Amino acid sequence: MRIANLKKAGVEGDLCADLPDEFQLYFNYVSELQFDQDPDYDFMRGLFRGLFLRQGYESDNCYDWTKKKKSPLISDI
Repeated sequence: MRIANLKKAGVEGDLCADLPDEFQLYFNYVSELQFDQDPDYDFMRGLFRGLFLRQGYESDNCYDWTKKKKSPLISDI
């Protein structure tokens, strides 16, 4: 129980101090969910989608895991 209280205090305290408000809203939302309650995924996606757009990012659908990586064992010829 002490660990759970420390985690909650961290979320409400310094954990999100330097982050956009959406992170605090997200952590508050998920910490209030009951065990048998279904999360509102549209709400959570909307939080971060809105932040993404407000920050001026554009989706190019290119992710680290989809980029072809060079093997460090093969040298360029």
